[in-house]
Amino acid sequence: MSSKRRISFKKKGVVKFMGYTGIVRDIDSLGRIVVPSEFRRALGITPGGGSLEIIMEEDRIILRKPKADCIFCGSTDVKLSHKNRSICAECAAEIAKGE
Repeated sequence: MSSKRRISFKKKGVVKFMGYTGIVRDIDSLGRIVVPSEFRRALGITPGGGSLEIIMEEDRIILRKPKADCIFCGSTDVKLSHKNRSICAECAAEIAKGE
């Protein structure tokens, strides 16, 4: 995780630590949490139409916007990945041809 966003809030329950912003949320009886609207807006995630990637790393759970879209055309049919960038087969073929 090389880049982090600094987000400023003036709400109760906001915790700032080492430049990262966190909000404490309760987990309901079905194991669900609500991602705060400020975070969704900052990442461009829309309710009902967006998705999140869930990663477990040591003692933490990371929620992030999926990065599986082609960086050129936005296709989700990604075949290649290089340096955390995804490229679909069609765009890769166009690059190979020099188009």
